[in-house]
Amino acid sequence: MNGTTAKFLNGIENSRVKLAEILNNRNVEAESGEPLEDLVEKTARIHGGVEFGEWVPTVNTDIFTIGGLEFLPYKIGLSCEALFGQTFYGNAVNNYVSLFSANSGEGTDSIYIGNQSELKFGNVPPKSTVTVTQESDGSYTVKVDFSNYNLTSGVPYYFKSGYKYMWVTATKEWSL
Repeated sequence: MNGTTAKFLNGIENSRVKLAEILNNRNVEAESGEPLEDLVEKTARIHGGVEFGEWVPTVNTDIFTIGGLEFLPYKIGLSCEALFGQTFYGNAVNNYVSLFSANSGEGTDSIYIGNQSELKFGNVPPKSTVTVTQESDGSYTVKVDFSNYNLTSGVPYYFKSGYKYMWVTATKEWSL
């Protein structure tokens, strides 16, 4: 192998390692030993770092799921303006989520809820979970789940049916 070819191949190798580093910095999992072709394909998963949308549950539910995210989410927020300041009456006493915010591993999760006679803001209840999973296609799914908490709680937490929730999820670099 002549010097020009060796220099060219070393340049490609250095670029492959650098590309893996850039992908990881953009929250796309990559290994420096992956083939260059695979790393190039992963560049399609580089995203601006924020997704948002609307969701209207058809029944009261204690689980919210959003999938197909092309970046590793670090933060999630949900809000339902129509529930702010609402008082609910009836036989069942439920906490309806009006505002929810969680940051991965920071312990700064918070929730604003309305129930039969009061509104309150506080910490997310124990036994509730926010999980992030990577799917086989490389995309991510975020799930907010109050079902374990609701099994033992006298006043369960729900997302209220028929009400529009706005959701946003972002990478660590974004501020919500």
